Amino acid sequence: NGKQDTDKPETDLSKKTSKTALKADKKKKILIVGIVAAVTVAAIAGITVWGISNRKSYSYNYQKAMELLKKQDYHNAKQYFAKAYQTGEGKNVDMMYALYQCYQQDKEEQQALDMLLAILQVDKNNENALYALAQFYADKEDGDALNKLIAQYQGTDAQKLLSQYEV
Repeated sequence: NGKQDTDKPETDLSKKTSKTALKADKKKKILIVGIVAAVTVAAIAGITVWGISNRKSYSYNYQKAMELLKKQDYHNAKQYFAKAYQTGEGKNVDMMYALYQCYQQDKEEQQALDMLLAILQVDKNNENALYALAQFYADKEDGDALNKLIAQYQGTDAQKLLSQYEV
C-alpha cells in the first residue's frame, strides 16, 4: 500500500510536467507561426513598396514608353515618357525627341514646341530637333521665328541644315 501512495504522487507530477511541456510546445508553435506571418507581411509590404517606387523610376517609365511607342500607341507612350522626363534623369535627348513625336502625333503643338526647345537647351546642335523646329515654324508660316532660328545658327554646321528654309 505504501508503494501505491508514492507512485500516485509521481504520476500526478508526471502529468503536470507533461501538461506544462504541451503548453510550452503550443506557445512555441504559436510564436513561430506569428513570426512567419510577420515576416511574410513584411516581405509583401516591401515588394509592394518596391513596385510602387519602381513605377516612379526613369528606367521603368522609359521602357514602358518605348514598348508603347513600338506599338504606335503615342498617347499612352507620351504619358510614360513624360513621367520619365520628370524624374530629372530624363535629359536623354533621344527620349525627349520621342516625347516630342508623341506630342506631335497627338496634335499637342505647344508641348511639341516646348520639347523641341528643351532638346536644344540640352544639345544646341541636335539636328533632329533643329530640323523639326524649322519645319514647325515653316508650317506655321512664322517667318520671324524661322529667320531668328536661322540667324542663331549662322556660321555653324547647322547652317547647312537650315539653309533650305532661307527666304
